[in-house]
Amino acid sequence: MFSILKERLVSVAIIIGIVVAAWFIFNNYQTNVVMAAEGPFPLEGYAWTDTIGWISFNGDVEVLSNRNISGWGWSDNIGWVKFGGIGNGCPNSSGNCGARIISDGGTGWEMTGWARALAHSDPQAGGWDGWISLNCENTGDCDTSSDYAVRIDENGYFDYSNSYAWGDMVVGWTSFKYVTLNNLCTSNVINSCSADTSRKTTTDIWCKDTTEDVDCAASGEVCIAETGVCGERVELTGTFEVSPAIVRSGGDITAEWAVTGASSCEIQIGRGVLHENLVAGDSPYTGLPGPTSQTIYTLTCEGSEIGSSTVNVLPTIYE
Repeated sequence: MFSILKERLVSVAIIIGIVVAAWFIFNNYQTNVVMAAEGPFPLEGYAWTDTIGWISFNGDVEVLSNRNISGWGWSDNIGWVKFGGIGNGCPNSSGNCGARIISDGGTGWEMTGWARALAHSDPQAGGWDGWISLNCENTGDCDTSSDYAVRIDENGYFDYSNSYAWGDMVVGWTSFKYVTLNNLCTSNVINSCSADTSRKTTTDIWCKDTTEDVDCAASGEVCIAETGVCGERVELTGTFEVSPAIVRSGGDITAEWAVTGASSCEIQIGRGVLHENLVAGDSPYTGLPGPTSQTIYTLTCEGSEIGSSTVNVLPTIYE
């Protein structure tokens, strides 16, 4: 009795150990995936102004997972320039003055909000407020003469010729063309099919996926497997033959076909075995087993039967 109870306890302990280990591995894997997609995305390099010179970032300023910008840049001439956590009080605004990155309405991105030089509080600042606008939308001055913003293209590069901030009095125009963003994902678009639904999955540089589904059947179309997008239904046509038509039992045979409008086919042997995921480049195909009796081979491509071919087997003569 004791030995049986001991064996059961050992078995239960082993099962619990396996479950705990699996849970640990799964959760750590999940955590790694999420962390890789959340950032932060540090800014490296230098911004340049003709008045105060270089403002260094070098990892001390980051774009967070919600695309808010946080941290401090450094200027040898005016000291720390702060992004994020600067509260209210920026020009022409009654709301939060924080900096963040938003869509530019197309495929790229741009900074909006404010940065602020902390030297504005110095008694010798002479009334300078220290505010640096990252986008002309902050003050509603986006006319043709001041249509500025810190602009980033769809691949995460700062617009070399058109990426500026503006600071009144001391700073002036500030170019971000020598600044880079790190830890970004590669922007990508993948189209795929699920029955007659086309799914477009877009990954942006912030490692976020968005999906868009289109019902191809609603417009009388089908989802084209090669491209993953909707298109006109193509009538499948083709030929199919298995040769030779007569073989000895177990003899070698070859299947050949030519099909228009299909990307994948299958050959069924009688009512049984399927040879699937065949493409045009597989013809002629010698992977079929030799028949031992009369056998019908049928080629089907994407649900449409293209044709069938019968192979007969010579009778065995015993002397």
